[in-house]
Amino acid sequence: MSRVSGVLAVVVALFMVFAVAPEVAVASNTTWYVAEGGAGDKDGTDGGNAFATIQEALDAASEGDTIEVGAGAYGEDLTVNEKVTLRSAEEHEATIEGLITIEADNVVLEDFKMREYEIYHGSDPVIEVLGANATIENMDLLTPAGPPEPYEIRVSPGAHDAQILNNVINTEIEGGHPTIRVEASNDVLVEGNDILSWGAIVGRNLGDTTMTVKDNYVEYGYDEGIWFWGMEDSSVIIEGNTVEDYGADDALKIVDRPACVNGKTDTFDMLDQILSDNPGVDSVELSWMTDVHNVTQDTFHDTIQDAIDAADSEDIIEVAAGTYEEGDITVDRSLTLLGAHAGVDGRTRNPGEDESILFNVRLSIVEQDLSVTIDGFKFSQDLGSEERKRAVYVDREDNTELQVLNSIFTAEGGDVHATNDYIRVTPGSEQLITATIAYNRFEGDDKFGLTWSGHQTGVIEAVVENNEFVSKTANTKAINAGGWSPKLQDYTVEDNLFDGFWKGMAMPPLPDEQNITGNVFENSDVAHVIDKVGDTDLDAILAENTFDRAFVVRGSDIVVPTIFSTISGAAEAAKSGQTIQVVELDPDTANAEFDKDAVIVGDTFTLTLSLGEVSKDFAAYQVHLLWDEADATLEDVDFLLEDSYDEDDWTDSIDEDPGYLLASRTLDGEEKF
Repeated sequence: MSRVSGVLAVVVALFMVFAVAPEVAVASNTTWYVAEGGAGDKDGTDGGNAFATIQEALDAASEGDTIEVGAGAYGEDLTVNEKVTLRSAEEHEATIEGLITIEADNVVLEDFKMREYEIYHGSDPVIEVLGANATIENMDLLTPAGPPEPYEIRVSPGAHDAQILNNVINTEIEGGHPTIRVEASNDVLVEGNDILSWGAIVGRNLGDTTMTVKDNYVEYGYDEGIWFWGMEDSSVIIEGNTVEDYGADDALKIVDRPACVNGKTDTFDMLDQILSDNPGVDSVELSWMTDVHNVTQDTFHDTIQDAIDAADSEDIIEVAAGTYEEGDITVDRSLTLLGAHAGVDGRTRNPGEDESILFNVRLSIVEQDLSVTIDGFKFSQDLGSEERKRAVYVDREDNTELQVLNSIFTAEGGDVHATNDYIRVTPGSEQLITATIAYNRFEGDDKFGLTWSGHQTGVIEAVVENNEFVSKTANTKAINAGGWSPKLQDYTVEDNLFDGFWKGMAMPPLPDEQNITGNVFENSDVAHVIDKVGDTDLDAILAENTFDRAFVVRGSDIVVPTIFSTISGAAEAAKSGQTIQVVELDPDTANAEFDKDAVIVGDTFTLTLSLGEVSKDFAAYQVHLLWDEADATLEDVDFLLEDSYDEDDWTDSIDEDPGYLLASRTLDGEEKF
């Protein structure tokens, strides 16, 4: 082969290669021109030959081209199906009087004014973005009063990476509607927009993606000025926005919990960060934030019982201010329940403050080996309601620890004698319950504040300190020991106020490990304020606590501890056969009326005993007077027996021994003791 023929063969081969190679699209980067009414040849090649319509330019354009539109009004609906930049040649001098649909990717739409567009169906968009990576910037839209009511800009599902920037949107639709709506699209940026008069920015169903809403201004917001829903897997960035004069309760709302908001995943951190990052937003609703919050898991629940049932052991549950009427609430795992005033002393907080109110609720601890803390609630009972309950109840659950702190207990509106106690702790046989009751206020008309009950071989270890027990109702007890009283050990009752109760404390015999100090007993209308103290050092109790008009019962004895107490009060409180020991006695208070047996022990004093009106079914009285001094005689007492019921068949007699006096009355010669 000659050199010439060889060269020719190579040339032919190269020609064949290029002849069969596929065509490669190349952006033309052509600028097309549009003018109102057109110009010259109207082929759009330059300003002197501009197209008369924008759609002609769009149809002529190729990928990467730019279309510049001159000043004027263009009454046409547009479809953008090529990657182009469509702009007003001068900012807001070109007005589009129609709708725009962006179907292609990477479209830029900017600097137009949009007016007088006609909406065919409610919620149709003025600008609809269907393609990815679109930029809508510096547009000026005004929507006239409807109906129908459009979305001004809608980023439709699948239109990822859209940017909605620095637009001004105004609407004359009173009451408003969403103006920028982003649906099911990834990584959308909405920044620097001014939405004036009844508009809103809305993100919806974005999926596993990020939406950024930044530096926008919303005035007269439609409902909330910015809101999101269907965001469970989304990340949201909300920064630098301002919402003024919104139509709902809050400026910004997120309905469903996103994966992340402003870098935060904890609900309360989200809330704090939104408010911090958006100084122009004064209130935020996170709709999944119901009133009952499991702090440990950061989950929210509709009821306290729902939260308990969903909790793990040792979780912390917060209950917001409000009224909860859940009837019986069952606690079957170790928990901390925090009301709106957890940590705030129940004795001193303002009664007008919002409270977490458990109304006619019984909170029962029903499993063994639990540790339960109840802090910062208000338990309220309607005594006239059949739905009333004891507020807190531990029933025969071994090795249970209970703390009730910083709470208020109140009851009113019914018969106190038919009511329950506020707190009842009831160990079973050989069971141990540990209780701490502190910084609470017990008030109103419930019969008992705190009751120790249960099996006599059960054990309670308790600390009752810094509480106020306040009642003005007869036959009430602040601390009560039930008929089957358990053993008390490691028992502290310290620095409490007992105001107005018939009995401040009624309890089983106290253990050696007891501390009853610093308590104040006042305004007791009747009888004794410490009952059944067993072999405890009564003198120490009297010395280390403060009493005004009160009696103290020791074993079967009643002690009158101060000169302000009266024997007649002791007589009213005493049971038949009890001993009344007079520590000090003002002679002016010595007169007493007895309708039962009694033994009175004391120094020399003058005593008038009135046996009262006697009925025939109560045949006899006896009164014993016994003196501490061995040499005391009857002459040491000026004794007067008064009888307001005089009948011939009654016989009065006084038997006398040194230091002892028996006054009795018999019927028909037969003593009835």
